[in-house]
Amino acid sequence: MRIFLVSMIILSTLVINVNAQMSTSETSLTESYKNLEDIYINVVLRDDYSKYELAIDYSVEILKKPNTIEAICALPFIAHIAQNRNASPQKFKEFKNKYYSNLNDYSTNMPEKIILAYMMLNGVNPDHNNEEFEINSKLGLETLLNMKDKCLDDNYAIIVFLILMGRDNNLSYEFINKFPKHQAIPWVNLNIAIDFYCKDNAQKAIEIADEMIEKYKSIMTPSGYRLVIYYYNIMLLSYVKLNDYANAKKYFDLIEKEVPNFWYLSKLRPLVESVKN
Repeated sequence: MRIFLVSMIILSTLVINVNAQMSTSETSLTESYKNLEDIYINVVLRDDYSKYELAIDYSVEILKKPNTIEAICALPFIAHIAQNRNASPQKFKEFKNKYYSNLNDYSTNMPEKIILAYMMLNGVNPDHNNEEFEINSKLGLETLLNMKDKCLDDNYAIIVFLILMGRDNNLSYEFINKFPKHQAIPWVNLNIAIDFYCKDNAQKAIEIADEMIEKYKSIMTPSGYRLVIYYYNIMLLSYVKLNDYANAKKYFDLIEKEVPNFWYLSKLRPLVESVKN
């Protein structure tokens, strides 16, 4: 549920372009990111996993540059797509055959191993064997935790850190203490605000988001929008939870003004109107 909420908040700032040409050969990092983004949107809107294998290919290409903002922003896409148990099993089988035997080698093929471990953790198992599912899930979590602490490349350790925050928000605070100046901090603070929202502490979520909006007002995302759009979303959702129509409408209007063609407005409008007196 946390991963889905995070994904939806991030997704709601995107413009759909499902007709983009998709090929992993000779594409730039930005192109790979936008192509993965398009596939992700189609997955969420239409439950369409027909380009699942291509999405995993793009994920690998993006994670090959783990110290980029594209890699950080793509993590919700990667997590949401990779955890699906009903998509094509081909990539899981391919990665398992290649990397399962040396998952504890953190010096090579880290993008593929991170994705494989995450698939295992979330029960991706084309053979639907319950015993193997339990073994794989436990090993997947152990592998990711070890990657976080023992990976030779700090950039990959940070990527795993960020992935695991979806399961344990305490890692958000650990991350801030360990990497206080890292470029991912604005997204980590967003995760903290979301966590308070999910725990029915909407007022605390508002306090955090309100502080960060001013702090991060100039930061742009690879999608072409300011980071604060994400914070506007959590503000809106929190005010809806508090039945505060005026403030919920305020942040709806801010989103609409800055991203007028943003598809999720049609979903947010009735949500805001539902708390109108």
